[in-house]
Amino acid sequence: MLPNAVSDCPHFNILSRRDTTLGSAESVASTTPPLYHIQMTSATVSNVTQVDVVGCWRLQTCTFQAADNTISYPFGAQPDGLLIYAANGWMSVQIMRVNRPNFASGIQLGGTDAEIRVAFEGYNAYFGRYEVDVSAGIITHHAVGNLYPNGIATVRRRFFRLSGDTLTLTTPSMHLGRDAAVGTLIWRRIHNQPH
Repeated sequence: MLPNAVSDCPHFNILSRRDTTLGSAESVASTTPPLYHIQMTSATVSNVTQVDVVGCWRLQTCTFQAADNTISYPFGAQPDGLLIYAANGWMSVQIMRVNRPNFASGIQLGGTDAEIRVAFEGYNAYFGRYEVDVSAGIITHHAVGNLYPNGIATVRRRFFRLSGDTLTLTTPSMHLGRDAAVGTLIWRRIHNQPH
């Protein structure tokens, strides 16, 4: 069974909990202590290089765990998504809630306020540069473009674990709604397939 939260994974050690209001956790990650401080164990990053993360990854699960251990699914119980790490240092990620309703007008820029809200809240996407710190077990995303305007020019740190074709990314504490939570996203490598 795949881990649903940081505390379920033996390669993450939760060292301390901090109750703090982060505002935009992503934009202040380098200066504000996260809700959870996570230390990667040596087993997580042994024999891993930046080249090992290069490729296309399909989202398997996306869960967030609050300080009270409540688990939430911001993109539904079975989200879909694609993460690309290119060899030249660029990356792109898209995550969506499946079965989002179509716009009644059938026109991309013709949705009602309610339709646009549901579509926006059910999708997350950004692209930019990335770097891998193997010794720290951290992949850092430098967002250049983002569906969420406040996310442009932000730095996003992700603790990572690579096991075969499974890449687990864990976020520092971040606010998706009112409460801070730690996200765990599990990705599966997409292998080349004949056309």
